[in-house]
Amino acid sequence: MAKNLKVMFDIDGVLADFVLGFTDRACLKYGTPAERTVEHKVWDLFPGLDKKMIDAIWRDLEKDDSHFWDSLEKLPSLVEEQYLWHLCGRDGVEVYFVTNRHTRTAHDQTQRWLATTFGIPGANVICVGAQSKGNMAKALEADFAIDDKLGNAVYMYYESPKTKVYLLERPYNAVGPEMIGRGVVRVPTLTPFLADIEDEWQRRQK
Repeated sequence: MAKNLKVMFDIDGVLADFVLGFTDRACLKYGTPAERTVEHKVWDLFPGLDKKMIDAIWRDLEKDDSHFWDSLEKLPSLVEEQYLWHLCGRDGVEVYFVTNRHTRTAHDQTQRWLATTFGIPGANVICVGAQSKGNMAKALEADFAIDDKLGNAVYMYYESPKTKVYLLERPYNAVGPEMIGRGVVRVPTLTPFLADIEDEWQRRQK
């Protein structure tokens, strides 16, 4: 019997528009500009915000009634949305949503968001530190993983070389191939990533 196919998805920057949600909160608090993930140019820097302001927003998001994570907009793609729902329901496939969300209620909010946004109830959500994603890919023996943060993608491949690691193109991870290495595949959308998963699943059914 073939082993289950194991897939790791990052959420923020891949499925959810974290940057828009965060900068919307900043706009309400400080009047600074809001922007979307697809416009964001520098990781962890936000227009008009200094470190104290960013820390203050995070303190607001730590409050149990913030409902930040389950209110985020999804990043658009109807075909990918339908396929993700289908993938999570397939026999022989284990899908894990591994995220660096670290507020106290992040896990439950993320499960609710996946249920309401993609129709995936009781999703396998794992909240870990950013530096732990490589260890998690190795522990899960993930076959496929995708992230939007360059460091996460490179580290996942380093820690778990059997995992096929993909980096979803964003303005903030636009670097030359020498920075990525041969072990990480850069993709412009989720479609090539999902197509490779489909091909591998079909191969295992033979």
